[in-house]
Amino acid sequence: MSISSNFVMILAVIRDVKAANCVDDAACGAHGTCPDTSAPCVCTDGYSGDDCTTAPVCTASGNECGSHGSCDTSGRTYSCTCTGGYTGATCTTAPVCTASGNECGSHGSCDTTGTIYSCTCTDGYTGATCTTAPCTSGGSECGTHGTCNTDGTTVKCDCTPGYTGTLCAQQSGGNRVTFLAQLLLIPIVLSRYMQ
Repeated sequence: MSISSNFVMILAVIRDVKAANCVDDAACGAHGTCPDTSAPCVCTDGYSGDDCTTAPVCTASGNECGSHGSCDTSGRTYSCTCTGGYTGATCTTAPVCTASGNECGSHGSCDTTGTIYSCTCTDGYTGATCTTAPCTSGGSECGTHGTCNTDGTTVKCDCTPGYTGTLCAQQSGGNRVTFLAQLLLIPIVLSRYMQ
């Protein structure tokens, strides 16, 4: 099969994906118009679909978006714009946390800068509400270079000298020592080649 026949097959597949062309305004239902018999329907009032029969999520009144959203009617399809960290098609999914941040516990705070509110965890804690400690009293999460310290209010891995990180997995200072050793070797190597 040649490259040109592959190209024709790809174009045929793309044409199948495109919306069907309308015949007249009646083919576009009560919420669309037919601009030309060689073009698809142009839908109005937030409706969509080949024949403009798929109803919008919300209307200009915005009641469908509840008390945590409003209907955005600026585009071809209408959709709810949620506020207060709420999400979902009709803004009914409550956020993980609120501006007060109490839901994130003592190891996190609520980030309300984005459209979706979420907990930003500290002290190595993880999870939707920052309740998963980095390690447990068994300490196996800290690997062979640390032990879990559960004595204080913050549970954390205490690393052995030369190791850092939440789970004591990174070597500390190793790169600096290697870099210094390389600096010291440069004059020796250069002196051999200069002779």
